[in-house]
Amino acid sequence: MLNTPFTKLEELSHRYETFLLDQYGVLHNGQSVFQGVIEALQNLQAAQKTVVLLSNSAKRAEKNYQRMEQLGLNRKFFHGVVTSGEVGHYLFTGGLSKLGLVDGSKCWVMARDEDRSPLLGSTLKEVADSEDADVMILSGSRGEVEPWEKAIKKLEIPLSKELPCVCLNPDKWMLTPKGLAYGAGKIAEYYESAGGKVIWIGKPYEEMYRFAEREYSFEKVRAIAIGDSIEHDIQGAKKFGIAGAWVRDGILRDASDQKINAEIQKHKAKPDFQMNSFKW
Repeated sequence: MLNTPFTKLEELSHRYETFLLDQYGVLHNGQSVFQGVIEALQNLQAAQKTVVLLSNSAKRAEKNYQRMEQLGLNRKFFHGVVTSGEVGHYLFTGGLSKLGLVDGSKCWVMARDEDRSPLLGSTLKEVADSEDADVMILSGSRGEVEPWEKAIKKLEIPLSKELPCVCLNPDKWMLTPKGLAYGAGKIAEYYESAGGKVIWIGKPYEEMYRFAEREYSFEKVRAIAIGDSIEHDIQGAKKFGIAGAWVRDGILRDASDQKINAEIQKHKAKPDFQMNSFKW
């Protein structure tokens, strides 16, 4: 077994004041909320804890609030939502030079839907054909319905043109009602391995956590991140200097202890605690 102490959310509530929660694989699977989650959030609220959703969703905060409410999770449970899409919007509108881009750059968007909210207010100009683009914005995959070969075929022109790729969702795998499916991060990983330049926005990268810290003014020593990904949630927390609790019954629920330990060694990200699920 993984050599990390098991804990429950109630025990963590006695040690920490700020809870940075992943959503997919921890709170829900995209279609329904997991058993015990609502009670857990109610108890954190009653204990007057600061609860912030920290998600690699490429959609902005308001879109994620709406998603939570559609699933039955009241927005009052959360003090805030920080998504990679929200951080992307902050960077896109705060000066494209931070991303090595220039005002008026033409962008080609690879996404799973028509949401373009991270681009609103920026000077980026979306084009329909990657042949006309200066940069590729990768905000999502259609991994549950689109074959992998079809997805990477779309990268041929961007690679030939040496377009930089801004990945707004580093998650390599998605937990869906049909099982695991490749995510935007997997596409970006392939792009990088094929020689393309990728600018990563989201967990485990520091800008995501610095954004949350600026917005919600928490003390690192009193904060804990809870997530189901060793690579993203736990690695990001450890690099930023906060505690991390890993939820076993998520994206790695079918993984052997050997594979889990290999993930920990690979990413140098040993969780401080492990939980079977997000329950009180």
